[in-house]
Amino acid sequence: MPGGAWTTEVEDTVSTADNILLSVASQAMPTAGATGDAELTGVGGGDETLAIQIPVKPGRYVSATTTAATVSKYPNTDLSDDLLGVPFLRTSQSGTADIAGGGTLSIDRPALVNNDVLVVLIGKDDDPSITPPAGWTEIDARGDTSGDDLYTGAWYRVVTNSNDEPVTYDFTNNDGGTEDFSYWIGAFGNVDTVSPIEVQDVWTFTNDPSPGPLTASAVTTENANAYALATWFVGNNDPDVTTPGAP
Repeated sequence: MPGGAWTTEVEDTVSTADNILLSVASQAMPTAGATGDAELTGVGGGDETLAIQIPVKPGRYVSATTTAATVSKYPNTDLSDDLLGVPFLRTSQSGTADIAGGGTLSIDRPALVNNDVLVVLIGKDDDPSITPPAGWTEIDARGDTSGDDLYTGAWYRVVTNSNDEPVTYDFTNNDGGTEDFSYWIGAFGNVDTVSPIEVQDVWTFTNDPSPGPLTASAVTTENANAYALATWFVGNNDPDVTTPGAP
C-alpha cells in the first residue's frame, strides 16, 4: 500500500447526552495510490454510522530528484516538512456541545498561519442541516433518517490572512430543537490553497455494522505526499470504539 500507518487524531469524542461520537485518524501518503480501508472497531450493535475519507492535496509536488538535491545541498540539516513541501497537521482540537435550535456551534480557532487550510468535521443528532459561516466550502454533507436520525458534514477554509481570522467559527444548527454535536478541526500546512481536496469522497451510511468493524473506504490519491483523514460518526454508541493506529 502506498500509504503508511494510520495515526489516531481523536477517539471517542462523545456528546454524553446521547452517546454521539466522532473519531478521526490520519495517514501520510508518500506516493500516490490507494489509502486502504480504515476500520473502526468496537461499534455496538444497532448503531447508525457515517464514515468518509478525505485526502488533502500537497501544495508543492516534490520529485525524488528534488529531494535528493536538497539533501545534497544541506547534508547536515534535518529536512522539515515545510522545506520539502509535504502537507502536515499543524494543530487540531475537538469537542462536543448541546446546541439549541437555530443556535450556533462556536469552534475555537486553532493555531494557524497564512496559507494554512482548515478542515472541520461535524456530526450531530437528528438530520436537519448545518450552515457553515461565510468563507467555508463544503466537502460533503449528509443527513440520514434511517433509524436514529444523523447529520454529518465536512468543510474547508483557506486562511489568506491569519490576522483577519475570527476567534471562533460559528456553525448554525438548523434544527427546531436542541441537538448534540461532536466536532474536530485541524489546520494543515503545505496544502494546495486553490484546490485543497485531493479526491472528492462522500459520507457512507451503515446501519448496525456489528459484529464487524465500521469501514471508511479507501480512496486513491493522484499526487505524491497527499495527507488522508478517515472519519467516523456513530450514533447511540457506548464510548468504547478503537481507531486504527490507536495505542
